[in-house]
Amino acid sequence: MFINDSEEPVEATYQFPTDSQTVVSRLHFQLGDRSVEGRVQSKEKAQERYDDALAGGNAAVLVKENEKDKDLLEMKVGGIQPAQEVTVTLTLLKLLEVEAGAYCLRVPTSYFLRSGGEEVNKNIPKDAAVPPQDAEYSFRVEINAQQKVTYVSVPSHALVSKVAKEQAQPQAGH
Repeated sequence: MFINDSEEPVEATYQFPTDSQTVVSRLHFQLGDRSVEGRVQSKEKAQERYDDALAGGNAAVLVKENEKDKDLLEMKVGGIQPAQEVTVTLTLLKLLEVEAGAYCLRVPTSYFLRSGGEEVNKNIPKDAAVPPQDAEYSFRVEINAQQKVTYVSVPSHALVSKVAKEQAQPQAGH
């Protein structure tokens, strides 16, 4: 969730890593009481509709590959009016790799708000804007597997691993 606390309309740009095994499956945004589902369109048509919406004083969302780096997805949310709240839900699907008999999902630290110093932020472009510290976001992983998922581990984040293990309630087919 983002609230425009400036006195002018703004465009927020978010960049996050992707790979050839990841696809955008859903885009939904909530702007005040207005709810909009995204549609897949050609690059040219999507850019044209985005530009037309902004020119007409409306808000719009555009998700596309970054032109300079194809391993980055770029999401622009434009036309956010002063004091306006916007919530964007972007759903990504990824085929999990199997390593040593276990499903493996590596989530780049750049998916999250920057904190923790240079080492944590080393893969984030230096010219990328820092998200406002009061912006709210969530990250959820849902695993659909043919066999039961009986254990979840996040080795680099012991607290997350502990919570995930305590909350894991495997179901048949998941």
